[in-house]
Amino acid sequence: MKRSWMTFAVLLGLSAFLFLACGKKESQEQAKTEQPSTQMMEHQQMGQMGGMMQSGEVADDEAIDPVCGMKIKKADAKMTHEYNGKTYYFCMENDYKAFLENPEKYVAQK
Repeated sequence: MKRSWMTFAVLLGLSAFLFLACGKKESQEQAKTEQPSTQMMEHQQMGQMGGMMQSGEVADDEAIDPVCGMKIKKADAKMTHEYNGKTYYFCMENDYKAFLENPEKYVAQK
């Protein structure tokens, strides 16, 4: 009888440990999925503060990321996309994805 209680207690403790460990993993995964949107917002704010360029200020080897407004070297672009015959350059993948979701929103800004 004593042995069955010990086995029960060990199994109960192990179950609690696994339950808590799985909950912690879910929280970490949720934080990972939330992180890009926070990064994207900070990135866009940086672009709005210092990256917006007046027309004529962009060299031939540079482009303006249409999503965040940051000036980047074309060779350093993380992603590119051709839309309506024009190539757009993106400094990060999140900007590229945002553009693909609604390109007219960003093309209309220009």
